[in-house]
Amino acid sequence: MEKFYLVLEGKYNGNFITFWAKGGGGYTSNFGKAEEFSLGEAQSICKSNPNKFTIWKGSHLDDKWISVIDSQHINRKEGVVEND
Repeated sequence: MEKFYLVLEGKYNGNFITFWAKGGGGYTSNFGKAEEFSLGEAQSICKSNPNKFTIWKGSHLDDKWISVIDSQHINRKEGVVEND
């Protein structure tokens, strides 16, 4: 069965699109943390928010995601090795 994702229209984190997060936890650019919807669920949400979300087919997105490290979660003082 095809899965669908809701993308917050016009909101990007760098080049990354912003998805509706799993469990109603706000929004995320991490595809692995994005909520999966049936088409009916996605359409119902979009009907009440017509200009806020875009419905994307999971089959189109599944092979396009990449893993990245968010710079907000690293500590330069702890992680950088000085090159002497």
